[in-house]
Amino acid sequence: RRCVQETESRQAFDGLKYQRLNSPLKRRADGSFEEITWEEALRIAKEKIKSVKGSEMRGIIGPFTDVEAVVSFRDLLHKLGCERITYGNVENELHHDFRGEYLMGSRIR
Repeated sequence: RRCVQETESRQAFDGLKYQRLNSPLKRRADGSFEEITWEEALRIAKEKIKSVKGSEMRGIIGPFTDVEAVVSFRDLLHKLGCERITYGNVENELHHDFRGEYLMGSRIR
């Protein structure tokens, strides 16, 4: 129960601090935004990603991103051929064995 309460509290705090998108937005030529469907947003993202070589990409991870999202994002970039991943404002790139860096010999006792 404690874990659930902590998660609920964190989400409540995040709701006060960050604005979340309910639907994707696309920028119009005049700079304003229009709502689009998730299917269209994913199609556009797919087209943009396919138009760039992996060696030309760089992944940037924000300072409040959870480890599961970081690992999934890193795995996606590696599948696309991108090895350049930076964490927030840190200039050093993450190593290829990122899982080994955050596991640190942890185990269930």
